[in-house]
Parts: sequence; structure tokens; C-alpha cells
Amino acid sequence: MPRPCLQVTTFAIALSASYLIAAPAQPSPAPEATESNEVNIENDKTSNRTRLRLENEFIDYTDGESRNTLTYSGSYAVGFRGRKDWQFTLDWPLVSYHAAPGSGLQSATGIGDVKLILNHAFESSSKVRWNIGMEAQLDTARKLGLGDGMYVLSPFAGFSWRFCKRAKLTASFKYNQSIATREGVSERQTFELKPGIEINLPGRWYSYVEYAPKWDLAKGESIGAFNSFAGASMKFEVGRSWDRDERLVVAFRYEQPLTESSRQGTYVVGITYRFK
Repeated sequence: MPRPCLQVTTFAIALSASYLIAAPAQPSPAPEATESNEVNIENDKTSNRTRLRLENEFIDYTDGESRNTLTYSGSYAVGFRGRKDWQFTLDWPLVSYHAAPGSGLQSATGIGDVKLILNHAFESSSKVRWNIGMEAQLDTARKLGLGDGMYVLSPFAGFSWRFCKRAKLTASFKYNQSIATREGVSERQTFELKPGIEINLPGRWYSYVEYAPKWDLAKGESIGAFNSFAGASMKFEVGRSWDRDERLVVAFRYEQPLTESSRQGTYVVGITYRFK
């Protein structure tokens, strides 16, 4: 190696070493909150964000009945600066209902049952979160078909465990109890369990699979007996975030009943904008 090049290389190494010795140590950046790395949060209520959501759900039934619901949803999250532990949500649905021939109901379009949701999320570690909350369904639909004809309170709980960088397990538990019903409408007393797994894919894509069994406790011999299995379904969802900060998320979901059901399938398209 020529001497001038050797001198320049030696000078550069010495300069770099003197800088590393003299320069003050830079503090390592604080790790980002777990929620900041979430691509999807609609299926995991342990991650709270202020957001606006527009979702269209179409349910096809075997007897010719169908229901299309366009839901406007807004959530406001408050709490710590790095992690929002409280979330308030309002769901306002617009329903287009097509009645089955001979069902006795009439086809109609109008406001469905409004829902109010209060959620409190906890973080026990950087990988594990859990939550508790309450959902209230109001009987705001002007006729049956557009809504269920009842007021319902639904306490719920859940947890999520990110067992690796790109995947996490989720589970939620929900109990639905009607507190007032219209004439001719049966009482609701159901329990839902929804375990699922979400995988973050390359290119800001994600996939989600969920198994959802349900029990109708009002038809069982006792509340503690799970001999009133009401059926189960599988949910498949795929989505992608589009903004640089992953604020805009577009998703498609399909739900297929696994047991005998009047539903042939449920199709959902949703778009969510999340605020920082």
C-alpha cells in the first residue's frame, strides 16, 4: 500500500478513536410502546387508539333474507402519554334489511341499534396486555329487522400475547344480557369466546384467524352448565396499512358458520384512520 494512503488511513482511525473517547455517550432511544407497532387493532381490544372507522357488513341467510349494515364508528382514547388505557367508542349503524318471504317481517332501511363501549386496557409486560370493559346496545332501531328489539349489557374481557415479533395470540370473553325487550322478543343470555392469532406480513399486510364458539345460557338447564352450545364460526381477515405511520388500515373479513345456521356467510370491508 502506498505511504500517502497508509498515512490517511492511520489519521482517519486515530480521529475516529479520539471522537469515540471524547464524545459523550448518547442515551439509547426509549423503546416504543407496543401499540405503536400494531398494524390492526379492531380484533384486539387491549390496544386503544383514537380512531374513526367506516365498516360495511353484509350477511346472507339461507332463506333469502339478507342484512347490509354500514357502521360509522368513532373512538376516543385517553390515559398515559405513551399508552392510552381508556377508550370510549360509539357505533352508529345504518341498516338495509331484506326480509325473507313468509317471515312476517318487512324489508326496511334505517338506523340500527346504537352501541356504546367503554374499554380499559392494562399492560403487564411489553408482550402481554389484557383488558376489561362494558358494551351497551340501545334499542334505537324503529322496527325489527333493523335491530334486535332489546337493550343489552355486555361485560367483556380479553388478553393478547405477542410471542414473537410478527405474531400474537388474542382471546376475548363476552357475556350478553338483555335488560329490556320489545313485546314478542326473547331474552338474550349468551356467552362468547373468541381465541385468535394475528400475523404481521411483509409490506404492512396482516392476517387474522379467529374461532368463535357461542353458548345460549337462556336455553340451558342452569347458568353454570355449558350444555347449551349455540354454534361456532371461523373468521378470516386480511388487511394492510397504507400511511407511513400506519394510521390508515383497510381490511376485508369473511366469517363462515361451522355448525348449522341460517347464515350462509358474513362479508365485511372496513377502513380505519387512527390518530396518534
